[in-house]
Amino acid sequence: MRRSAVLVLCMVVFLQGCMAYAASAAGYMDAKIRYDKPYNEYRMQAEEINKTRQTQGLPPEPIKDFNGWFKEQPLTNNQIKVLKNFGIIKPEEVKAIKEREALRRAELKAKGGSAASVK
Repeated sequence: MRRSAVLVLCMVVFLQGCMAYAASAAGYMDAKIRYDKPYNEYRMQAEEINKTRQTQGLPPEPIKDFNGWFKEQPLTNNQIKVLKNFGIIKPEEVKAIKEREALRRAELKAKGGSAASVK
């Protein structure tokens, strides 16, 4: 009886860590899914701009990968935390990103807009 209680306790402790990781992974995947369409639209627009630039004899502008583009998008504090946990955002970048987001929200509020992130 005692052995099974210890086993159950060990499983509960172990699974709590797995559940926390799974919740973080779900948050990351939710963010990627939510931003997938806007990123594809960004890429298509950037490719069109680069075609126009090339016909004008100008060099193409670089197109960011998803992670580079994503770091410039409006983020909630929860999204910042999840992205930091997955190594997409480096710990030293968190403060600057939170400050940027606070400034963005204040500007939107001053203009009478909504400070909500992408839905």
